[in-house]
Amino acid sequence: MNRFLLLAPAAISLVLGVTGGTILLTGSGEGIGRRLAEQHGLLMIFGFLGTLIALERAVVLRRASAFVVPGLIGLGGVLLAAPVPERVGQSVLIAGLLGLVLLYAAIRARQASLAIEVQALGAVAGAAAAILLAGGLVVERVLALLVAFLVLTVVGERIELARVQVLSARATVAALVASIALAASAIVAVPLPLVGMPATGLALLGLVAWLWRFDVARRLLGAPGLPGYVAGCLIAGYGWLAVAAGVWMLSPVPLPHRAYDASIHALFAGFVLSMVFAHAPIVLPAVLRFRLPYSPLLAIPVVLLHVGLVIRVVIGDGRGVGPAVPVGAWVMVAALVLFVVTIVLRAITARRPKVVSTS
Repeated sequence: MNRFLLLAPAAISLVLGVTGGTILLTGSGEGIGRRLAEQHGLLMIFGFLGTLIALERAVVLRRASAFVVPGLIGLGGVLLAAPVPERVGQSVLIAGLLGLVLLYAAIRARQASLAIEVQALGAVAGAAAAILLAGGLVVERVLALLVAFLVLTVVGERIELARVQVLSARATVAALVASIALAASAIVAVPLPLVGMPATGLALLGLVAWLWRFDVARRLLGAPGLPGYVAGCLIAGYGWLAVAAGVWMLSPVPLPHRAYDASIHALFAGFVLSMVFAHAPIVLPAVLRFRLPYSPLLAIPVVLLHVGLVIRVVIGDGRGVGPAVPVGAWVMVAALVLFVVTIVLRAITARRPKVVSTS
């Protein structure tokens, strides 16, 4: 199956999600525009990121049937924004996310590891969130489950990519306990947000501490080339994850508007997009089978992303400076677009044959 074809729904969801976010900023959405605005978060979480996660797992499993899973998740994400009953997209999405759980079960049966256990826990949280949303709950009620889906996936991947070091038994137990704590608190947050939301923040802070202590990124910070670039993205992302954890731990429940806005953008833009920027030069060539030489130009959208986050989260939400919110948001959109363009141009350049001079 053509992997680029499976990537198309993820790309469509990314474009639609960013479009929905910009519609929210302008407040001008009607009809399909309003639907994009309402679904923009789920388009990014499930349609874009969920498809990429499932595609990566399908590649690892190396079974033709496994590629049905990213196809379902991607299609479900696109259908959330399509002019069809919302239930259609939700049903396809649930089928795909349950399929992702089965992919992890199949990988685990082949070779069990801490990394797979943690990622599988995240997949269960994602499927649970999709089912509860289809059952009528609003995004705010399942936010902790959506966070657990992405954070546990990232933590599992960091463990998986850290093969260069052997984790001690103590570090392994700590990672597993912190991951289970996040999943459990996210579940509790659905019926008991007064208890579950601060507990989820505490669990997130525990994972940040684990990543800071044991992730190899800290040792590579400042290294030349791709290792230093990846390390910089990761450390910055962990910082934003700590900010979100602190907001959830210290704010009243339900979260006030500014605290809610700050936490979700620190998490989904600050942490998650930093992870995407970090892993894309490594994961995309492996999954899609193309060359992607590293360039220092990749650092420009990364810096732009964090500048936008500081403007929006720290100045806009944190200090209550209203105009900073849309300014920061537009800077973050520009960073994402610039990153995609840079990746595409680097891939195209790498495919061109070198011209050998005969002079």
